[in-house]
Amino acid sequence: MKKKIGKIVALFMAAGLLVNSFFWSAANEGDNGALDTVQEIQENKETLHSHEWGNETVNTPATCNTDGSATVTCSSCGATEDRTISATGEHNFGDWTLVTAATADTPGEEKRVCNDCGTEETREIPVSDNTDNKLENQLTDNSDGTDNVLSGETENNNSDHDHVWVPVEGTEGRTEPTCGVSGKQLYTCSTEGCTETKEEEIPATGKHTVETWTVDKASTETEAGSEYGTCTVCGETVTRTIPALNHEHKYSETGTVDKAATETEDGKVRYYCTSDDCDSYIEGTSHYYRENGNGEYVCVTCGEKETPDGETVCEHDWQETETGIFECSKCHSIKDTNTKLVSDEIKSTDNNLLDVIEPCKEGEHIRPAVYDVLVKATCEKEGQISYICTVCGTKVTETTPKTAHVWDSKTGKCTVCDTACDHKDGDHTAFDSQTGKCSICGYRCSHDFDEDKKCKICGFKECTTHTKPTGNGAVIITVKVATCKTEGLVKYKCTVCGEEVTEKTAVDPDAHDWNSTTGKCKLCDIPACEHKDKDGNTLYGTDGKCTVCGHACEHSFKVITEEGKDDVVQCEVCGYICTHDEKSLVPIKGTGDKDADCKNVGQQTYMCSVCGEEVVKEIPLSGKHHYNESGICQICDDDLHDKATGDCEHKDWIDWDNDGTDLDSANPWKYLKTDIDAKKDIFECSKCGSIWERDAVDREEKNSGSDADHQRNPGSYHLCERSGGRRQTGSENQ
Repeated sequence: MKKKIGKIVALFMAAGLLVNSFFWSAANEGDNGALDTVQEIQENKETLHSHEWGNETVNTPATCNTDGSATVTCSSCGATEDRTISATGEHNFGDWTLVTAATADTPGEEKRVCNDCGTEETREIPVSDNTDNKLENQLTDNSDGTDNVLSGETENNNSDHDHVWVPVEGTEGRTEPTCGVSGKQLYTCSTEGCTETKEEEIPATGKHTVETWTVDKASTETEAGSEYGTCTVCGETVTRTIPALNHEHKYSETGTVDKAATETEDGKVRYYCTSDDCDSYIEGTSHYYRENGNGEYVCVTCGEKETPDGETVCEHDWQETETGIFECSKCHSIKDTNTKLVSDEIKSTDNNLLDVIEPCKEGEHIRPAVYDVLVKATCEKEGQISYICTVCGTKVTETTPKTAHVWDSKTGKCTVCDTACDHKDGDHTAFDSQTGKCSICGYRCSHDFDEDKKCKICGFKECTTHTKPTGNGAVIITVKVATCKTEGLVKYKCTVCGEEVTEKTAVDPDAHDWNSTTGKCKLCDIPACEHKDKDGNTLYGTDGKCTVCGHACEHSFKVITEEGKDDVVQCEVCGYICTHDEKSLVPIKGTGDKDADCKNVGQQTYMCSVCGEEVVKEIPLSGKHHYNESGICQICDDDLHDKATGDCEHKDWIDWDNDGTDLDSANPWKYLKTDIDAKKDIFECSKCGSIWERDAVDREEKNSGSDADHQRNPGSYHLCERSGGRRQTGSENQ
């Protein structure tokens, strides 16, 4: 009986409150025939229900060469059906990545790969003198607090050239940030004749400078004190802790940068006391080191060695922050291994007896792998680059020659100057007779075939059988996927002649299009899926669907009991465990069911429409009181006259007379009915549903003066002592 009732989900969702009302009415009146009637209707639900498919949920998105899948759900009964999303035929390529860098003589190559099928696509990088050395990818040093700016970064502000921004040095170009005020850095374009400038903001440091501290609270042996001072930069009052008198400072070996070291100025570092309650610190200096002629690293600002003779200094922990640039994690000094120390780089100090390197002769400087491109060379004009000599460290500006043409293989013209290639290699044609391509610009010959199908221009012989591309870079596009019934289509370019070819692919006998409802292929006459493998094992997954055809299992549930664990309702066919989802629960009348009140929780029994099992759920406290005429709840003894935080506002309305007059509209107590036998007027709170029984008023006596008095309170109920019944004022049967 339980399993039959468990199949009524479609009926209850379609019939709604009507069936539910009938069910409860029959149960309350003791009519056991109601269950049989509902069961009879349910057994014929297949003839009553027509699916209304709602929104589609994509389970597996379709890719360029693979079909996807989606599920649609009936908005009435919750049934689902799987559907196929056809392959898009369009690749989902990622970003271009460098394969071979271009040089001054040879084009480069870059590729991108389809994220779904792995197909690769390549394209040529034009010949360029500085392709491998774009300093746009190198960030300038920002240890002085400036924002990262791409060295050699170009910006096109609707001008006739790409700006090459160079920072303006000195106070005219740079305003240092303070604790509360941001700074600025001015840049100018280095292109000859260009007067454009731009300005960038440097964030405020947030670090105050206090010269004089005033004790606000003196420290003791057991308690820390405090002192304050005024920042000499921004004027803000700063407070810091004075450690207890018995406190012994232990300063951290790792400093905090107060001002970063640069090539022109030493930095400042603070080493704070490790005590959580102490803000004291000592200051240290950070340096910018480069190698001198003796292989020693010395500060370019003050001349101090990385490890001074006979002194105990920081045991440097060098961490590479960018190629060739290291920063000590403790003192935050910088070690630059990219450039050497030159003679004019050290300021005049007492430490200038250090050995330095003499500059190279003109034209003998050694260019590093990475350099600044000031003017990009093309086939029409020379370029200009700037770099630091790797031998002597001198800054060099150098002219670079014009580059070769950058050919477009589709047009045979230079993309820079629009010069057309003549496809000549000396006195001979530059066309390759095997591929039909020009060896100079890559242009494919337009072919003028003779009677023997041989091109009169390049000697290429027309293909009789096209050749598919192979390997990692092969591009073969699936236009139509082959199925168990139909051939497929692919598209590719012949690797010999370059012609675009569309070719059929063979029928795939295993590529079925399954109907998840019937378990049959929609295309061929193969027998219906039996949802079992060759060894007789089920193919249903834990979600209740066949892994081959997607058919939903017609469950056969069984209650599994295991000691120490909750009972589990599981399908014996597919292993699906019923979760008794809220949507599948139908209320029924069960043993022990009761409403909740202000003191006792209630209980409601449900029938799960999926597995047919009964589910009992607790109904939380309702907060509904039942007050007598004295204002005392007959269930929990709550007193209407005692209001606490969180109580319903009906406790604000206890001092009003039940004299038959209309109640204030703001009063939550609303007249519900009259108990004639008990002579009680029943009122219900419109906010929480609580009940209040009050002595019924003799309205007949109060309103017997005239018909006009009755008309003032139309619709009010009155207790009539003469008849023992009740009547409604304004009615015809008085």
